[in-house]
Amino acid sequence: MPILLIAVAVVPSAAQEPTDTPTIQTLSVFLDCNGPNCDRDHFRREIAWVNWARDRNDADVHLLITMQQTGGNGWHYTLDYIGLGAFEGVNKTLAHTSDANDTDAEVREQLTLTMALGLVQYAETSSVAPRLQILYRPVQAGEPVVQEEHDPWNLWMFRVGLNGNIEGEAQQSSYSISGSGSADRVSDNLKINIDLRGQYEH
Repeated sequence: MPILLIAVAVVPSAAQEPTDTPTIQTLSVFLDCNGPNCDRDHFRREIAWVNWARDRNDADVHLLITMQQTGGNGWHYTLDYIGLGAFEGVNKTLAHTSDANDTDAEVREQLTLTMALGLVQYAETSSVAPRLQILYRPVQAGEPVVQEEHDPWNLWMFRVGLNGNIEGEAQQSSYSISGSGSADRVSDNLKINIDLRGQYEH
């Protein structure tokens, strides 16, 4: 029997409840995820109660996962659930932030859990819903409580580059200098990218 184990709480930042909940046989999901710990084979094995569509046009839900490294060298994952077809307009966003000390296996498991939590809403009227079982595992005595990583940079990431060149001869000389800088911030509700470049030649 497929089991969905809820061990930590994940709060959606934005959710839209369906007005007319459609009835479907099997939930089809198109996964759009490229980057660290986007192990598609692992997700398919662990979330076996959905149909993983190869074509977005065949899916009920487009699951878009984007990520950005935090100031503490962890990863901030944003999971956008985009309803398609009968679920048109049923969209929401979940987020997960990993710790720099988490292993790849731990990050994959935590990301899989977050993915599954977000898909439950869409699967609740499918034929698989009666076979889903939600369990809660209370925190045991002495077990560390999972806390969200404190990011002193508030999700901002900065990059600075500098390049120079000097040439000289008896009759002439020249030099050039160029620089670039960028700032990025990706949150659940807003994505910001600032890119500056400059060059001077003499």
